[in-house]
Amino acid sequence: MAKRNPQRGEVMIEGPEGKEYRLCLTLGAIAQIEEELGVESLTLIDEVMKKARMKDVITIFIALLNGGGEDVNRKDMMRWEVPLLTLMEKIRETFAAAGFKDDAEDGETNSGN
Repeated sequence: MAKRNPQRGEVMIEGPEGKEYRLCLTLGAIAQIEEELGVESLTLIDEVMKKARMKDVITIFIALLNGGGEDVNRKDMMRWEVPLLTLMEKIRETFAAAGFKDDAEDGETNSGN
């Protein structure tokens, strides 16, 4: 099993065939999410997640996988048999590990800056 590095905000998830995959909110992942979802800043991620379509969830998840050094594309991701709730939890866990707080928890957003 791969080990996660909490100092980098890494989160692990079990993917197809029991393989462990690493998620990480890197600068590249942030840029990919902002570009593909058309958001100006990830400080708005809670708003994005509240209205997220499945396409948006997959876009964010793939960006986090790529940030973790995984080579997963949209076609690969469509074969995963992971419940939507699990994807959403792992996305939130990754953002929290990177220093983003959930607005629902404390009324503030911490962009990690």
